[in-house]
Amino acid sequence: MNIRLRITSSLAIIALSAAILLVAVASRSGDAGGRGAPVRVAAAPAGTANVSLVPATTNATAGEALTLTVQVQAAESLGGWELQLAFDPALVALEALTPGEFLAGSGRTAAGLGPLGASGQWMVGGYSYGSSEGITGSGALAYLRLMPLAEGSAGLELSQLLLAKVVTTTVQVQPAAGQAGQLVIAAPRLVSVNRQGSDVTLTWQHDSRYTGYEVWRHIAPYFAAGGPPATMIASGSPLPAPNCAQNGAAITCTDPGVIGGSQGSYFYVVRGIRSSGARVSFNRMGGFTFSVQPGQ
Repeated sequence: MNIRLRITSSLAIIALSAAILLVAVASRSGDAGGRGAPVRVAAAPAGTANVSLVPATTNATAGEALTLTVQVQAAESLGGWELQLAFDPALVALEALTPGEFLAGSGRTAAGLGPLGASGQWMVGGYSYGSSEGITGSGALAYLRLMPLAEGSAGLELSQLLLAKVVTTTVQVQPAAGQAGQLVIAAPRLVSVNRQGSDVTLTWQHDSRYTGYEVWRHIAPYFAAGGPPATMIASGSPLPAPNCAQNGAAITCTDPGVIGGSQGSYFYVVRGIRSSGARVSFNRMGGFTFSVQPGQ
């Protein structure tokens, strides 16, 4: 079988072309040799479609999953699609991709592609197969389940967009533009801090969504928990150690002898460990050698 692909790196084009060949072979099974028509791939002189995340801007809380829709507008005979989703992996994790309803709207059978990738860069997509043409119009391509991990503003960039227009055994590429999204993530305010002499104590309520915890410390207030230069002073599942205890649902961890030392002040972040292995950062807290007066 002769498959001529101009975009050999595209998962959507490869899967879509294979699906079209299967349909073509099935429909021509009575022909001599059972050979199907070749799949042709070419750039299409089509209008530009728009792909975006809905909603474009979302307020979120670390540790609470949310779902965004990958939406297409002005698609023409769409049979497959693909894009790269990029974000800061310290702030967001991609948990799942669910195909949307749009591709199957013309009666074709649709399936998802991916997610494939790592470190905040994921290829996602979908393809369809059947004897009818692709779907024209606007609708949901996929649903992305995201897990916010830490406080901050996380951009969600869409790039390497590919929309495959399908007419019989011809696959054309429709021009497409992507619109970025954004998550504004707040930290769950679970942790309180107290000073007892030269010790700092951190207290929070156990949440069944977490299998364990990590306690991180650094001299800078907005440090990134998870590695140097920050120091992990306690960790464990379900109870962090050392110097931590649980009374009912309350967990208390003590950082002994740090007040009055040469560093002067320390800042802390507690991270909850989910069953998936993802770490979720709670609100930041500080312990100081001096009292802080309002307005100073």
